[in-house]
Amino acid sequence: MDRQSSRPRACLCRGAAKDHRPGLSLIARARAARLAWASAGIGTASHLSGFLFVQRAGIEGPHAPYRGGSQGAQAVVAGDTAFNFATAPSAVGLVQGGRLRALAVSSAQRMPTLPNVPTVAEAALPGFELVEWIGLWAPTGTPEAILDRLASVSRQALERPDVRERLAALGMQPAYLPRPEFARFVPAQRTLMTRIATDAGIQPE
Repeated sequence: MDRQSSRPRACLCRGAAKDHRPGLSLIARARAARLAWASAGIGTASHLSGFLFVQRAGIEGPHAPYRGGSQGAQAVVAGDTAFNFATAPSAVGLVQGGRLRALAVSSAQRMPTLPNVPTVAEAALPGFELVEWIGLWAPTGTPEAILDRLASVSRQALERPDVRERLAALGMQPAYLPRPEFARFVPAQRTLMTRIATDAGIQPE
């Protein structure tokens, strides 16, 4: 029916605070040293984001999958891996605590919770975008009048401050797409995710 919200991820690493172009600096170091990068596990959003990043950047460092986002982030804190893509709640806590630095976010626009952090597209890789998203669906054959009403109500809900506050707490943000655009968006996303999973060698389990 329509897309409701999205959840970008932030690319976190240690140090690099004095770099003028930290995203490019990380890429240069990772290319030269083939640095390992962490994720929350095989097939997770952080894995897909990280793989697309290293693929686009030409980085050949090994992937280190962990059991969850917390372990993946701690591997970066400990210096065992060079970077990982974390959700906003995790990223904000680690950045504000001075343990890691957010280099860029995976969305097309900057995140409200990290307004000073550029997008990956701004920092290093033009056109880069990969986010999780939530859509509203209805059974096949639902009358058009009901679909229109649901779409109108859902869009209004996304304007409510309490809804936006709750989304932010979950690391998400409103990202409304109306029905015609959503109908084109879904197959394009399916194609993109299938390609990334195939290139990353992810197998069904």
